[in-house]
Amino acid sequence: NEEGLIGFHYQNKNQGAEGSEEGHLTSTKTNSFAFFVLETFKFDLFDFDIGGRVESVNLKNTTYERGFFPVAFSSTVKRELFPNNTAFIGFDYTQRAPNPVELFADGPHHALENFENGDANLNKENSYNVSIGYNYIENLNKLKIETYSNYIDDFIAADRDGNTVEVEGEDFNNVVHEQYNAHFAGVEVSGQYALAKFYDFDFLTSFMVDFLKGYR
Repeated sequence: NEEGLIGFHYQNKNQGAEGSEEGHLTSTKTNSFAFFVLETFKFDLFDFDIGGRVESVNLKNTTYERGFFPVAFSSTVKRELFPNNTAFIGFDYTQRAPNPVELFADGPHHALENFENGDANLNKENSYNVSIGYNYIENLNKLKIETYSNYIDDFIAADRDGNTVEVEGEDFNNVVHEQYNAHFAGVEVSGQYALAKFYDFDFLTSFMVDFLKGYR
């Protein structure tokens, strides 16, 4: 065991949009706390990162109350091919609880010109992600190439259903929150390059390009 991290997370927030211009969400209180752990193991041929998280999420407004217990697991195997160059493969399983808008929205969202409809019966998302990639790091210069395949069971989506709702003389798109299975695949390239150094100042440039394809 080379290094590790264990921790506790707590969050308490109120979220709502009840004004004359934005009235799509009744004030909702969200309490969440979680325990997490991350460990790094170093072997002769490779390094192994493994982590886990257990969370409790409770959402409550004047009409509804929902509780969820999401869990998450992540793992990555890394091998240094030669100095400053590392290849990796990872697997992650993540659950996500619905947020207040997805559960309880019921009204016009003027900023998006949508009439949003939540679904208080939504379940947790279940995400299965496999990634393969390459890392180059030398001082301040970095390059990362990663391709991934992410299957999500009970993916939560905000979809237009083709209907409109009249709001103050305007036609807003009717948006419903629903769940179905989805698959996302993509590739991402990101990096950083040290342009110059002036006394104690480093001048850097960074870039990121990605391609993503989603399937319902």
